Amino acid sequence: MKDYNITILLTIYNRIDYTKKWLDFAEKQKIPFKILISDGGNVKNVKKKLKLNKRKLDIKYKKYKYYKNFKKIYEKYFFAIQNVKTDYLIICEDDDYLSVDGFIKSARFLSKNKNFSCAKGMNLLGDLVPSKSFFSYYVLRKQNNSCDDFSILNNSPADRLVNFYKYQNLTFYNGLQRTAVIKKIFQILNKDFFNLWITELIFNLYLVYKGKIKRFNYIDYIKMDNTQLSSSYNFGKFRKFSNIIKSSRYNFENNLVIKYFKFKKKFNVISALHNNFIIKNENARLLEEKRQSNLLVILLNYFREFLQILGIKHILKYFLYNFRCKSISRAIYIKDKNVFFSENDKLLLKKIYEFNSK
Repeated sequence: MKDYNITILLTIYNRIDYTKKWLDFAEKQKIPFKILISDGGNVKNVKKKLKLNKRKLDIKYKKYKYYKNFKKIYEKYFFAIQNVKTDYLIICEDDDYLSVDGFIKSARFLSKNKNFSCAKGMNLLGDLVPSKSFFSYYVLRKQNNSCDDFSILNNSPADRLVNFYKYQNLTFYNGLQRTAVIKKIFQILNKDFFNLWITELIFNLYLVYKGKIKRFNYIDYIKMDNTQLSSSYNFGKFRKFSNIIKSSRYNFENNLVIKYFKFKKKFNVISALHNNFIIKNENARLLEEKRQSNLLVILLNYFREFLQILGIKHILKYFLYNFRCKSISRAIYIKDKNVFFSENDKLLLKKIYEFNSK
């Protein structure tokens, strides 16, 4: 089987049902890429429970030390990536979906363009209620604002970084990356960070520093909008940002990546842009934390949970989506009306919807 020189790094942590479901769909897709499962959880007999020996997939499984409360969260990434032999890498979570066609296109682009460190399709979030419910839907939306699909094509690393800060909401985390660059990134990240919010910024900044970024308008990766399952949501509950900024490590971690930039021209400009970016992000997080502690917001969240328990929430969302969103096919919608999907993209969305409806 041709692997297109791609490895999927599938990071798992005590969600066997989700991992099994991910592997089931991967088999249905006939994913041709190598799959490296990096397990940082404490569930026993994972290989047997996932039936890895019977899977028609090219899988390697690695078990790493279990830590609680996000301690050394990037250690398993660092050690797992040392086992990757392909030129290209996808970092994937077990509640998300990827497009085989999209990543093959990205691999072909990177193989012809050596000065690019990453090729990335659209950043999409998916919200799905399967057809077991009469009011079923699969709704997608762009993760960030319109700036998140801009390529960064400057020849100079400094100019690329300036553009990154200019566009603000850029993220390439789940794109197709060059493995050599990702190995260097996780050497930087292989620390016990107090502020996990800064780590994705470090990831993106170093990726931009090492090469150009190409954005495409096809689907490559769909993050499912399972808010309560996300690492960022649970980290926010575990450690409030208002406490993080009081830490003696806060400024050190914020500025850690800067020392890896080896250029003199525009260094002061980059440092100033970086500081402004940090301050803007800090203010936004503190404002959101304050908003979430507001009594009315707390009551509204409880009310939403109550509607969900009664099965009413998704019914209301169903009618709202029908009214406000662009229909792709039956029960599949996109919130952003300026987004258009190819026939292959539409077929993938249909397969995801039908797979979740069994």
